[in-house]
Amino acid sequence: MSRNVLLIHGAWHGAWCWTDTIEALQTRGVPATAIDLPGHAPGSRAGWRISFRHYVDAVCGTARDMNPPIVLAGHSMGGMVITAAAEAHPELFSSLIYVTAFLPSDGDNLFDLASADEASITLSAVQFHRVRGNATIDPEKMKDVFYHDCEDRQIDTARKSLVPQPLCPVTTAVHPTEGRWGSIPRHYVFCTEDRAITHAYQKGMVERHPCEKTATLNCGHSPFFAKTEELADALTELAG
Repeated sequence: MSRNVLLIHGAWHGAWCWTDTIEALQTRGVPATAIDLPGHAPGSRAGWRISFRHYVDAVCGTARDMNPPIVLAGHSMGGMVITAAAEAHPELFSSLIYVTAFLPSDGDNLFDLASADEASITLSAVQFHRVRGNATIDPEKMKDVFYHDCEDRQIDTARKSLVPQPLCPVTTAVHPTEGRWGSIPRHYVFCTEDRAITHAYQKGMVERHPCEKTATLNCGHSPFFAKTEELADALTELAG
């Protein structure tokens, strides 16, 4: 069984956010790869043409090239993506790791889950562009939502790298079943100071869908920046 880890980013982000984490994992002997989901390549301004199916196909296609079954980890919106990928092709994945990520039930979509987290400050920072079919984050609120405990250089990287989030993927429901997605061991990394997906909301999702192992990091929504080494330790343990 492969211990390779495939890292899936969240909304507005791309593979760039995992760069330091991949390096830290490699020093621990854990091979790791990250991809840009469709519409998230640097400089992209994709809109309605990007579907959730494009995300799932990209993840499964990459996994097939990584000596499956592999470990699949998703951050934030990436939790929706890894859930759907595991439902589509459970044979490709040995375990799933949700990193302060959405952990959905049958019929959930990301927008509804995000709206239900009443203590989250994310939606107050989102600017919707329905004609273009995407959404952006208010640059004045970006730090408070995602990076309040990160270094200035990391925030500057994010400011230059974030792309508009296509709307179709965040309004598409997922349909996980116990026989497919539920057959794969799943784990969760809690982030106690998260302002985007609050700690209480994270715990509520895990109560509905218990995970075999969990780890807890005392940081905000971006542990790949704020707690790189600790995140790598957690992923190494959970991937083992």
